[in-house]
Amino acid sequence: MSKYYCLIAGLPDLSLEDGKLSYTVATFKTEIYPTLSAADRRLVDLFYLRYDNANLLTLLADREASIRPLGSYSAEQLLDLIATVKEGERRPKGFPSYMIDFTAAYLSGSAEMRFPADVLASGYYAHAMDCGNRFVRDWFEFNLNLNNVLAALTARKYKWEVAPYVVGEGEVADAIRTSAARDFG
Repeated sequence: MSKYYCLIAGLPDLSLEDGKLSYTVATFKTEIYPTLSAADRRLVDLFYLRYDNANLLTLLADREASIRPLGSYSAEQLLDLIATVKEGERRPKGFPSYMIDFTAAYLSGSAEMRFPADVLASGYYAHAMDCGNRFVRDWFEFNLNLNNVLAALTARKYKWEVAPYVVGEGEVADAIRTSAARDFG
């Protein structure tokens, strides 16, 4: 992605006084997509998978629900994923493996589905951190760790057990799950 140094210069100016931002996530994607290489599109798609995750959860709960258009997959594509997995085909084409595995576990009523959004997020972060791009991998790892710390602090505030709210694997996640120290060690 190093060849896109003009991208930032072309973005609209933002200031603290702006009451309403006219530049949306959808506008950003529409504007930059045509200029990206195929490899860089795959990296950008990683950031938009979070919307697909939310849409998948919505459609698993209610097949008739409307979804947010920010993701990369349409409602029809996600419903096809659900139907294909339901019919027993474990590897439909065109979807990240974590989405397929999650859908299969969700439809089977797996015991790990106590917090389905967390299970899906864990797969999402693992998938994103396996992208091969160091900057993107580090960003997702930072985001995962930050969200885990915030979840753990909230759990402690309400005197809940911390471990069920920590998503993903790794040194930081393990420390947060097991530490009784104020700063999680």
